[in-house]
Amino acid sequence: PFTNVATLTYSLPENGNVKVRVYNAIGELVNELVNEVQSSGKHTVEFSQNNLPAGMYTFRLEFTGSEKSNCLVLKLVH
Repeated sequence: PFTNVATLTYSLPENGNVKVRVYNAIGELVNELVNEVQSSGKHTVEFSQNNLPAGMYTFRLEFTGSEKSNCLVLKLVH
């Protein structure tokens, strides 16, 4: 569970395009936190629940690099 802000930390194996999107409990896109090319290594992004009702949110990280591709899903409740 989180209250006002959740900090997501992720590591990239190589340079590539990264998208971090937030969906509500019924699968609607409510925010896109990241949509850019990032370098390999550790990154952080903050999600603020301002203007969103309490509930469960799904964070989807999509990564596409030259040799690797991955998708990670994380669910948080506030």
